Amino acid sequence: MTTPFKFLFPSFALFIAIAGCSKSGGSSSGSKSSTWTVADTTYTSSSTSFTNNELLGIDSKVSPAPQIGIQFADTPAAGSYTVVNQYNTSVGTNQCSILETKGSGTLFVSTGGGSVTVTVSKGKITASFKNIEMGVLSGITNNGVFTFTDAGSSSGTLAEQ
Repeated sequence: MTTPFKFLFPSFALFIAIAGCSKSGGSSSGSKSSTWTVADTTYTSSSTSFTNNELLGIDSKVSPAPQIGIQFADTPAAGSYTVVNQYNTSVGTNQCSILETKGSGTLFVSTGGGSVTVTVSKGKITASFKNIEMGVLSGITNNGVFTFTDAGSSSGTLAEQ
């Protein structure tokens, strides 16, 4: 019985050491939280980062983890960006598109219209949006245009960590 203890105790001690050094959620660095609402459910991002021209938030406290991504043509500067539906048009300069998933895996897509306001502080991007119309893919027409079923609106703020 002492053999498993020899392996578990060092692992437990390492876990305690790492956990003791982690940042607390209420740091005084001025970091902002990221929250968004889609289909009447609000999520809080456990992790928000900017990579490959997308500001991505993931709520890992829910399983499966809901996600939100705001896709830009390139790294955004401070300003206002028009929301488009990236399934039916490319995201261009001064435009963005929003994709979201609920824990169920349903994909919500911005259907166009509205705007996202971007601020940049100390190199970190924050994007805020309100009442952006969202849809769920429902089909494709003979000429290749995607159609969507109305899924209500989405609002939120994503702050890069």
